[in-house]
Amino acid sequence: HVGASTYDIALVTRRDRRRQGKRWIVRGADLDGNTVNTA
Repeated sequence: HVGASTYDIALVTRRDRRRQGKRWIVRGADLDGNTVNTA
């Protein structure tokens, strides 16, 4: 069960990265000029 749980977490992390790809790429300020501190 542990292996399955880890695998599911990895999939969720990947989805979040692709969904929030803009935040990961910008890493400074968004289009509105607001500072982005999400990591």
